[in-house]
Parts: sequence; structure tokens; C-alpha cells
Amino acid sequence: MNGVINLSLWQMISAYVWSYVNILDIRPY
Repeated sequence: MNGVINLSLWQMISAYVWSYVNILDIRPY
């Protein structure tokens, strides 16, 4: 387990999910 790899994967996943949410224009609040 490499912390740097896990961090980079998390950044990629979070960026993908956030861009997908912006496309759908979802506003939970």
C-alpha cells in the first residue's frame, strides 16, 4: 500500500465525481 498512490487515486476519483455532479447540476442544499 502506497499512500501517494492512494492520494492520487482519491484526487482522480473525487475530481471525476465532482465534474459529473456539476454536469448534472445537482444541488443537495
